[in-house]
Amino acid sequence: MKRTYLLSTILLTSLALGVGCSADAEVQPTETAGATSGSGGATSGSGGGSDTGGGGGESLFCVIIDKDIVKDTTLGADDCYVVEGDRDVTAELTIEPGVTLQFDAGASLNIDDQGGALIANGTAAEPIVFTGTQSVKGFWKGVLIRSNSPLNSMKFVTVEYGGNDKLINSSDSYPANLFIYGESRIVIEDCTLSSGSAHGLGIYNRNADLAGFARNTFAGNEGPPIRLPADHVTVLDAASDFVGGPGMENGEPNIVVTYNEVIVKSTWLDHGVPYLFTRTSIDVEADLTLKPGVTLTFPENGRMRVEGNGSLNAVGTASKPITFTSTTQVAGYWRGISIDSSSPLNIMEYVDIGWGAREKLINSSDSEPTNIILDYAPSRLTITNSNIHDSLGWGIFVRSGGNLTEASNTYSNNASGNVNFVQ
Repeated sequence: MKRTYLLSTILLTSLALGVGCSADAEVQPTETAGATSGSGGATSGSGGGSDTGGGGGESLFCVIIDKDIVKDTTLGADDCYVVEGDRDVTAELTIEPGVTLQFDAGASLNIDDQGGALIANGTAAEPIVFTGTQSVKGFWKGVLIRSNSPLNSMKFVTVEYGGNDKLINSSDSYPANLFIYGESRIVIEDCTLSSGSAHGLGIYNRNADLAGFARNTFAGNEGPPIRLPADHVTVLDAASDFVGGPGMENGEPNIVVTYNEVIVKSTWLDHGVPYLFTRTSIDVEADLTLKPGVTLTFPENGRMRVEGNGSLNAVGTASKPITFTSTTQVAGYWRGISIDSSSPLNIMEYVDIGWGAREKLINSSDSEPTNIILDYAPSRLTITNSNIHDSLGWGIFVRSGGNLTEASNTYSNNASGNVNFVQ
């Protein structure tokens, strides 16, 4: 039978496990199925996961982390590590390049807001891996970040096989490989969030701080690649992959958008999957630019309101139109878009919008259901080369004084008519 070392408490000022264990920690051998390695600390399945007790490989002495981390700690690449249970980190946890942390069934790592910090910076040649002791989707819970330490950083890290359960006990929380909660701050760059039984990455609050986000990969998750507030969508970079490669597509291919208020100037890119809104009202109160190819998907009775200092600039191309649609493509499934903004940036070109007009977008006697409505003066919209279709009411409805410029558009299957100007 293989052996591991049991680290019964991990309360070290600086635990350089690649060198040895401090006298402050009680270390004793314990009989266990252990972990195996070909080279580098864990048997690779898909992406570096290990199967506890699975045959083959060389026996290793592994450190079992079965206590909370309450003093500054460094995990070195010369040892392998198995995490048991839900472990809280209330000090600085540094993980060196090349380290693999294996998590037992249902285990998790919580970087707490009481002084916790995670410094996990691998390299392309020596990534850091958080995985299960079995290569099974949803085998362990995941990593929870609820710390706003400026030290929080994950670079060249793989987090896989998580999503066993919620990391935050809240009715509107959800499982994820990596979950960012509260006013947390973190850099996530060159990371892979994969093979989870739910979301790849979840960002719960709009006041979280993604201090860096670049070149990340989301693949093989049974849920969506990412779920985040509307104000954070603008940080998603063009080099990140939200689709996954052949055979590693995410089960729910959407970027899920919550807290649906855009209050900072934002640009949303086409990432190869639609943006899916979870709430029925999406309020645009700052400049929002949609790039060619973007698809926005609205829930039943959903709507977008562009108001005040907000603007909607949706300029697609003939080959990459911008699409406004609903989760079910039936006329009247969602409500549509209302423009109550005088910004000259309100431009829609090569846009496809359909299935709206479930009910009035503006509750007034001189308003009617429509895909798009312009409110009273000085509301403004220019729409050209677009397809406005399958409305349960009008294609476009303009209240008295609204400023609509439209040309070269195609209208079809709009129950009440194409364009209505109210005098």
